[in-house]
Order: sequence, then structure tokens, then C-alpha cells
Amino acid sequence: MSLCLQAFRYFIAFCFILLSMELKAQDLKKHLWKNRIVIIITNEAESSLLQEQLDTFYNNKNAMIERKLVAYLIIQDDFKVLNFKNRKPLETGKVSDIFNIRYLEKDQRFKVILIGLDGTVKLEHDNILNIDKLFKKIDAMPMRRHELKRKG
Repeated sequence: MSLCLQAFRYFIAFCFILLSMELKAQDLKKHLWKNRIVIIITNEAESSLLQEQLDTFYNNKNAMIERKLVAYLIIQDDFKVLNFKNRKPLETGKVSDIFNIRYLEKDQRFKVILIGLDGTVKLEHDNILNIDKLFKKIDAMPMRRHELKRKG
């Protein structure tokens, strides 16, 4: 891959986090005020980091669902919407077809991003995101505290 093309890929804006992108198929705006989004980005489908992160999420699937989490897995130009009830994706596609997203930085191999109900980035992590850290971050959010209070 030419240096120019590679630089261009890294330059593409992370506009969907700001919820200001144009989408052709999947509309992340549909999650606004309904779901928290976890995005896992990697260049390696067989990465041990990826497998460990996925195992952590699937092993805590009920807590993920209860916290209204939707997970997007992005591997190079492919994306999957994870299904916590089983390991079959809810949706798959090409990132370039629907997202205006910057890929990993030059030396990065892995990244996890948490987006809150309000559509803003709440957490970025460049290694496996510890489930306790994720849940602690979510449970400290005002909307989550309100959810828990309503639940009793």
C-alpha cells in the first residue's frame, strides 16, 4: 500500500462519533439515547487481544445487555454488529460503505471506544478494556444512575 493511500486512510475523520456523518445503510443515530456503543477496532482478525476482548464481553453478556450496550467490531474494512445472545453477528458489512471513520493510528493494532447514550466518546482504550473498568465508567454516568434509580 502506498504511503499516500495509507496516510489518507488514517486521515479519514471520526465523524460518526460526533453523529454528523452521512450513512448509506446503518444509521448509528438510531442508538442515540437508546444504546451505549462499544466499538472494537483492529487490523488483525486473529488477534489474541481481540479474542480476549470478545470473550470478556460474551462472558458478561447479561450485564452488557442490561447496560444497553451495542458492540461494533471493525476489522480493517469489515464491520460486524455483535450479538451478545450468541456469537452470530446481527449485521455485517463494509466500513467504507457506511461509516466515515478513521482507521487505527500508524502503530496501533487495537482500540476500544465507548460512546454514551448522548453520542459522545466516554472512553478510548488501546488495549483490552477490563470489564470492571467499562462497567464502572458506565455506572458512573448520570443516565445510568437514573436508570438504576428507576429500577429501584
